[in-house]
Amino acid sequence: MPIFGSFGLAARYKGFAKLIQIINQQYDNAVIKLNMPRAHFYAEDSSIKEVRHCLSIPRKPGIILLIHNKFLSNEDLLTYLNSNTMNIFLYDKMGGSKNCISSVIDVALGVRKPLAISDSDMFRNIYDDKICLYKTPISKILETSVEHCEKFREQYSHKNVISKFKQIVLG
Repeated sequence: MPIFGSFGLAARYKGFAKLIQIINQQYDNAVIKLNMPRAHFYAEDSSIKEVRHCLSIPRKPGIILLIHNKFLSNEDLLTYLNSNTMNIFLYDKMGGSKNCISSVIDVALGVRKPLAISDSDMFRNIYDDKICLYKTPISKILETSVEHCEKFREQYSHKNVISKFKQIVLG
């Protein structure tokens, strides 16, 4: 049974509900795992509302939804992501996010697992229709996204980031 996972602070714009709906539409049997910790800067009830909203979404009997809200260590987060068949991030389009890039991609690239995203500007650093869940079926992304993302793993490797930093600082 495929396991689809995502993580991020419990907020509506993260697209957790959309992920549940898409998996429910395309699969009869699957596990959806969401790590949705509460942030101290969100109102507590908004985080709880988002978890309740996700739990209230109708699902087929074979769709299992698991939600937890623990902040994970870096190592535990990588283990969590590696345990999924595919990691999915479906942030909403956010007009004011032109200067922001989501850090979930940095972590997700740390494991060699299929990766699907939305068309949010928050993912413009790796965006391609090939991994956009709104433009490509899950089955196709499962086949091709690991290879597609390999170039980003290389581009954002420790070695290359340090080299680029030295180039900027030292000229």
